[in-house]
Amino acid sequence: NADTGVITGTLTNDDVTGSSHTISVVGTDSSGEEVTDTFEWAVNNLNDAPTFAAVSTQNATEDSPFSMVVTIIDSDLMYGDTLILSELPGFPSWLSASDLVVDPETNTATTTLSGTPLQGDVGTNSISLSVSDGAASDSITFDIEVANTLDAVDISSTPVTSVQAGADYTYNITLSDEDDVSDDANYTIKLYVDSGAGY
Repeated sequence: NADTGVITGTLTNDDVTGSSHTISVVGTDSSGEEVTDTFEWAVNNLNDAPTFAAVSTQNATEDSPFSMVVTIIDSDLMYGDTLILSELPGFPSWLSASDLVVDPETNTATTTLSGTPLQGDVGTNSISLSVSDGAASDSITFDIEVANTLDAVDISSTPVTSVQAGADYTYNITLSDEDDVSDDANYTIKLYVDSGAGY
């Protein structure tokens, strides 16, 4: 301020250079005489907390590979900040998070979540992650909706392979269905007989 001689301002992360700034102040009196004062001004970095970029609800399909990228923003990465990513309790066992890929030029770090959900994972999967730079941290929670895939029905029983001549043949067929459908589901069983067997 030319009237008070007070230098004021707000420094940002962009002003942290790792070296001193040279400041020169020039004062002029009414006769035009000048006096100059020059000094060095060092701007020290203040830790900024890492933050997750927003993530919306994701969609996946049973038995199909799933992959997505989660982004973390930390304006101190250009100064060598080290981030630690953690999977919080309840993180699905079918999903895994890769090591962080750090880009100091953009002050971002990314992790890839990947995996293949199975029948037991159909429905809403809550995903919670945290990140820390050792001094500050952030966390995020979002959902992955896993859609069901129609699975083939299996015959889990063992057929009777021998019978006395003239006796009735009975084979109680047991079906297993991974989709766990309701009791009123309709199944069709077809019997194929070898025409050369003489039946």
